[in-house]
Amino acid sequence: MKIKMRKITILFVIILAVTTTLFSQQEQYTIERLLELARSGGLSQFSPEQIRLKISQAGLSEAEAIQLAKEKDIDLEQYLRQERAAQATITTPTETMLEQQKLRLQIPIRPKITNVPAFKNREIADTLPPFGFDLFRLSPAAFEPNINIPTPASYLIGPGDEIIINVWGQTQLTYQLTVARDGYVVIPTVGKVQISGLTIDQAKQKLLQQMTLVYEGLRNGGPDANTFLDVSLGKLRTIQVFVMGEVIQPGGYALSGLSTAFTALYYAGGPNVNGTLRNLQIIRDNKVISQADFYEFALYGRKTGDVRLQDGDVLFVSPAGKRVAIHGSVMRNAIYELKQNETISDLIKMAGGLAFDAYTDRIHIERVIPFEQRNQYSKNFLDIDLNFNSKDELLSSNYLLEDGDVVSVLSINRERENLVIIQGNVWKPGKYAITPDMTVRELILKADSLKENTFMEKATILRTRIEDKKKEILNFNLALALEGDEQNNLKLQRLDVVTIYDRDFFIPRHPVKIYGAVNKPGTYERTEGLTVSDLIILAGGVQTGADLSRIEVARLDTSKIKNISKLIYTSLPNDYWNADRSRCILLEDFDVVSVRMKPEFKTTKTVTVRGEVKYPGTYAIEFEGERLSSLIKRFGGFKETAYLEGVRFFRSTAVGGIDLKNISQTVTQVLDTTGRPLPVPMRLAQEDVPIDIRDVLSNPGGRSDLILEDSDEIIVPRDPGVVYVQGQVHLPSSVPYKKGASLKYYLKQAGGVTPNGDADNIVVILPNKQKWESSGFFLIPDPEILSGSTIMVPFKMKEPSTTLQTLREWASISLSTATIGVLIWQVLKK
Repeated sequence: MKIKMRKITILFVIILAVTTTLFSQQEQYTIERLLELARSGGLSQFSPEQIRLKISQAGLSEAEAIQLAKEKDIDLEQYLRQERAAQATITTPTETMLEQQKLRLQIPIRPKITNVPAFKNREIADTLPPFGFDLFRLSPAAFEPNINIPTPASYLIGPGDEIIINVWGQTQLTYQLTVARDGYVVIPTVGKVQISGLTIDQAKQKLLQQMTLVYEGLRNGGPDANTFLDVSLGKLRTIQVFVMGEVIQPGGYALSGLSTAFTALYYAGGPNVNGTLRNLQIIRDNKVISQADFYEFALYGRKTGDVRLQDGDVLFVSPAGKRVAIHGSVMRNAIYELKQNETISDLIKMAGGLAFDAYTDRIHIERVIPFEQRNQYSKNFLDIDLNFNSKDELLSSNYLLEDGDVVSVLSINRERENLVIIQGNVWKPGKYAITPDMTVRELILKADSLKENTFMEKATILRTRIEDKKKEILNFNLALALEGDEQNNLKLQRLDVVTIYDRDFFIPRHPVKIYGAVNKPGTYERTEGLTVSDLIILAGGVQTGADLSRIEVARLDTSKIKNISKLIYTSLPNDYWNADRSRCILLEDFDVVSVRMKPEFKTTKTVTVRGEVKYPGTYAIEFEGERLSSLIKRFGGFKETAYLEGVRFFRSTAVGGIDLKNISQTVTQVLDTTGRPLPVPMRLAQEDVPIDIRDVLSNPGGRSDLILEDSDEIIVPRDPGVVYVQGQVHLPSSVPYKKGASLKYYLKQAGGVTPNGDADNIVVILPNKQKWESSGFFLIPDPEILSGSTIMVPFKMKEPSTTLQTLREWASISLSTATIGVLIWQVLKK
């Protein structure tokens, strides 16, 4: 035993001696070694503070070392003055703010939820929206974390975060370092330091301890320090979280490191109509670490339970709990979700409180009878009235509500007993105070008399009988009432409603119509003695090119059952406003007048050329049948910057001969006849015609060489250098074009197809609006997706498949597999 202990002692002494020797060799830098490093450039790896420390260890002052170096033609001062690249930017702690790399998150498409299906066919309640759901249709700024703030004290540093280390004082330097996956940062001359999982203050203390070993002036932040250190966050890491349960778009989301549960819920589209807002569970490592109540945020601005998420967290939205509707004299009529212990007073507070006209003596509740009690009743609903002596009693009530209750807060019903109402064709309709023995004639005079076109043969009084509250209608002759006839100038009672009618109510006016080459086609009132020339003047006159020698009048023909109308043709002189009225056709009710354009009348047709051509502008079509290839020569061809694959051809005349330009003009004119100003000028509709401009150039007169039409527009762009990826992808964006890249490449650059995306029906539109088609066979490469193309990933539509359809699909797959097998066998056989 003694021999064994002696061996251990000797071994310990040897280790201690070797360690001391190595330590001494490491610490002692001779002046010769320093000058040798200076001559070879090796001193550049040290900071000025470290060089001064080594000079001191060599037993020299800084001035003595510089002088000795000069004698050997070595400039030691340059190393003492130098500031390494890491010191170029000195940032004080108060200037450092959080920065987050911009995440191209797709703003969710959330449908507006206007009702809750469970309240269907419940009067009033079936039109009420669920409270809080509309907030998820706001802009992202309402839910995104604020990154323009100092580092939060509770933020835990993790892999991917960037930390900024500032050293100032005797030594000045700055490091911007990214935390590696293993949680370390590597600091030059210091080494690896583990900081993952620490707060920013904890990381600062740890780095201060480690860096004091190299930078002696830090002195662990003590009172005698002449060098100081600060640590802050730069770019934040991106975390991957999951939102599951009753949400619009469940799945995984890449979010800012400062994101909270509400941020994740927003980008998932918010809860669906069946989801809860009161019990949002944040799950970390298979444990519920927090439960957030969105009502606290929506009603009071408090983010109770809305914790900051970490990588891998799950936000789970369970089905909604107890739901109750409230309507009437409260500030917010809606459907609310209640927790088990919340009462009717809590519900009223959620609804914003009572309105000023609320009737608090009686609150009505319509309740669905619970399942277990329905055999006790002959109906499915109960009507419950709660009586309260005061507003305070209502607002402090502990009455518990049931799932599906509809609460009605009535308003004060105050009858205005001493009034009568007059409505209809008078100048000042409304309510008037009744006076003793007031008659119909006196009320009409108070209403500033009758308007024009009043029907004088009849007016009515809707009367509410005082004794039984039943209503009755009294008729009287208005003309005789104004003359003071006792049988018609009836005495009024309180709450009487007098109605004065417009003549058109009983005798509607009969219109006539005019169409064609007039400035304001449309419908007009037929007055006595109205002629064709009068109607043309009402319609704003004729257009240039109108044919007045053949005007068609279509008139109702009641002589035979099968006949609809008979046609009458007439003519007018060029000065139709001076036409002899005795020779003009008098119009009848429902006549339709058509003024045609002269067959030989033509206008100049033009085509517009924009973009990368030598002479852009508007060109007149030279002759009937002129083609695009002819126009290209006229505008001097294309510039070198023109992107021929992206040439666009727009046409304002649709297929089938429907002239959209004339339709647009006609609709505008018809709307204008209403006498109301049009809100915006109607825009001419255009059709985007796919075109292969290279085929036009190489094969003039061919299929691609279109015949020009009026208002055609050709746009020649520059090469955009991108491919647009839209629809159901994680990051809809413009992806830089890569020659020869596949469809799969561009989808990957846009984050891939979302779970809602239909990957089997992706549409690719080339820049000239031609459709890109895949070869459909793995041995044949797909055509190239050109720069400027648009890739659209549609929403996945679920279609029920029949048994026959499934069998057909399997048969097709089997046949394809067998065919491929035969082909491979034949190739191998050869």
